[in-house]
Amino acid sequence: MALIKDVSLRQKIRKDIVILQLASSPAVFDAAKVLFLKKWSENQEVVRFLDYFTEEYLNQRSGWYEGKGSLTMYHHKIASYII
Repeated sequence: MALIKDVSLRQKIRKDIVILQLASSPAVFDAAKVLFLKKWSENQEVVRFLDYFTEEYLNQRSGWYEGKGSLTMYHHKIASYII
């Protein structure tokens, strides 16, 4: 996230990640994930972060949202990266 120089842009991405985190079910998470990727993939400033986030948190560790029930395990790692 530090690669994104625009502070306002980082804040907007963080808010969207929180929305992903609050997904109440796998179906809601999958729908929110598609919208998140669609929204941010058009912004060249966030491409490197988006690649990392997609691989680490949407593909490999997709169980970090509330509806999955295992959020606690990933919360600290996600928070330390996006803050």
